[in-house]
Amino acid sequence: MYRSCEPCYHKDPAGEFIHERQRPAEEKIKRHKNGNVHVYVYYRCTKRIDEKCPQKTVELAELTRQADLIIRGLTISDAFRNWAIKYLHEVRKVEAKSHEQIVSNKQKRILEITKQVDALLLRYTSPANAAGDLISDMEYKNARNTLLDERRVLESDLQTEGAAIEKWLELSERTFNFARYASVWFFKGENRSDCYSRTSMR
Repeated sequence: MYRSCEPCYHKDPAGEFIHERQRPAEEKIKRHKNGNVHVYVYYRCTKRIDEKCPQKTVELAELTRQADLIIRGLTISDAFRNWAIKYLHEVRKVEAKSHEQIVSNKQKRILEITKQVDALLLRYTSPANAAGDLISDMEYKNARNTLLDERRVLESDLQTEGAAIEKWLELSERTFNFARYASVWFFKGENRSDCYSRTSMR
């Protein structure tokens, strides 16, 4: 199994030790006489820290195989799982309340603007305003456009908020299901992509 030498470790901005091998991969394409084309991806130490680093290149498939072996050896305790589910619930409660408040405020303001537009129109078309004594054409147009522009912005914000809520729901579902079943998936040594797809409610 691939192992890194200590001199090639350094700290990233978060304070975690990472190896120099964790750099953009090198891709090699091999074309065969029969027309087949194979693409190989290799990772290697850049030797930036230690020019004599003895580690050889490792092919992506082999690196993935080794990573899967490590993942299959992981375990998640019941205590940690229960804590994760409880913490997720508390965080999501706060976020859900925040989402509801944002949507409620914008919807309330849209209703207020609609009423203002209606009142503005009634004033403008009032018999008493036949000569433009209550509100001139220009005043009406400017006031109406200002209100309608604000309403369009709010409606756009609501659409954006709706999309964000959908993503938030999907992430919450995936995180919750991962916390519930990850220990079982790891124990069975299931494929990483299968574990990820199982977290989806779609």
